[in-house]
Amino acid sequence: MPKTPGYRKRHDRNQAIVTLTDAATKRRRDYWLGEFGSPESRELYHRVVAEWEANGRRLIDPDFEKPAAAGPGGDGGPGGSGGITISELCARFWRTRAPQFNENEQGHFKALIRLLRRSYGSTPASAFGPRRLQRLRDEMIRDDAESGRRGWGVTYTNAQVRRLCRLFKWAASQEIVSASVRVELLAVDPLKPGRCEARAGRVVKPVPVEVVEQTLPYLASPVAAAVRLQLLTGARPDEVLSLRPCDIDTSGGNGVWVVRPERHKTQYMGHDRVLFLGPKAQAVLAPFMDRPPGAYLFSPAEADAERRAARAAARKTPLSCGNRTGTNRKGEPKKAAGERYDARAYYRAVQYACDVAFPPPLPLAKRDDETREAWRMRLASTGLKAASTPGGKSTGGSRTSFATRPRPSTGGSTAWRRRPSCSGTRAPASPMRSMPSAISRRWQRSCGRWGRFGAFARRRRLRYGRQLALVLRHVDHRVPRCAGPV
Repeated sequence: MPKTPGYRKRHDRNQAIVTLTDAATKRRRDYWLGEFGSPESRELYHRVVAEWEANGRRLIDPDFEKPAAAGPGGDGGPGGSGGITISELCARFWRTRAPQFNENEQGHFKALIRLLRRSYGSTPASAFGPRRLQRLRDEMIRDDAESGRRGWGVTYTNAQVRRLCRLFKWAASQEIVSASVRVELLAVDPLKPGRCEARAGRVVKPVPVEVVEQTLPYLASPVAAAVRLQLLTGARPDEVLSLRPCDIDTSGGNGVWVVRPERHKTQYMGHDRVLFLGPKAQAVLAPFMDRPPGAYLFSPAEADAERRAARAAARKTPLSCGNRTGTNRKGEPKKAAGERYDARAYYRAVQYACDVAFPPPLPLAKRDDETREAWRMRLASTGLKAASTPGGKSTGGSRTSFATRPRPSTGGSTAWRRRPSCSGTRAPASPMRSMPSAISRRWQRSCGRWGRFGAFARRRRLRYGRQLALVLRHVDHRVPRCAGPV
């Protein structure tokens, strides 16, 4: 896709301009945007580029906004020359309605308001009509290199347009703008897959039950019970995670437990939600019913205690050595397990279990010496092929390439490099593996990614680097030198 012209400053004036090129005639024209760096000039830049894209990348009239301003509801119409702006309307809407939305809905409105204010923040709200809505929708489906946002799909774009109409509906109910503005916006037809430039959304299919069964052994017992209960009842995640003993009616004569969740998705619409638990679901909940009536059944604190107990049981160090169980915990940790799971924590727990149950092949797995960002870049650059070390050998998932390890300064010593022996036999192991383990760990902690920043870290790196140089002097004789070139 051709590159979008950038926002820039004219060399001899403090004015912002953008240079557009006609796709057919290759003619170029500068469009003046106003004072460089001002919010108004940046908004006009996005509007000019959107109009140019909508016109098939053909040059547009510099006064392209005047016809819209002279029409009904425009800047020159009744009440269009003044009044509240889009930015003020969005701020007032957010203060009033955002507390009533859940976290997901707040995120959707944040993305919409951010895009709306960037292009039409200083525009009067009464001047926002169908034409400008279509230009904003074109911005939604286009990739944004400035913020790194990927263009939205057909379904999500239509949903965001409906949210925008809800915003103006609320403004009309508060007598901030005329109700005719929302009526005009509703005249814009929604996007249809295959008939627009927006990408079609993928269909999310259900996960096979076999995959779920393979993942269950790697989940904590509260999370595994929640997953099994969802499979048996078809309940939503939040309905299962918010269960308490007081929400479950076990007094039924037919042996079926009845659950009426305290809150659910369609509660604001006046709908009632009832879950019925049979013998299998009751067997899943039985280990979690021995708690106070107001406590949640599935607790992250219990999952954390279970994880710590499993690690203590798998301990190899004798109890007479090292730390005893519970002695090395922080009194006030930054993050502590909560009393119940939310949807995000539930999702992360399942995701971690899937990573363990279905690891990637060794050439594609994350190495010990690379960050997640470096891992993603490596996979993208190789096209999901096995990566190779500088020596040409493929490295596995948990193996660390010697060539990619950090090499500290050793005061001119050449013993750090691997050298083949003169007799053709394999070179000995790296001095890093021959040095005392305590100095090796201390050097790795200070010179690794945790000790790269700050003057204190630099002093530690220098001090341990000197200790490493002393060790390398003692192991230098272990590495044979070649008599001639190899």
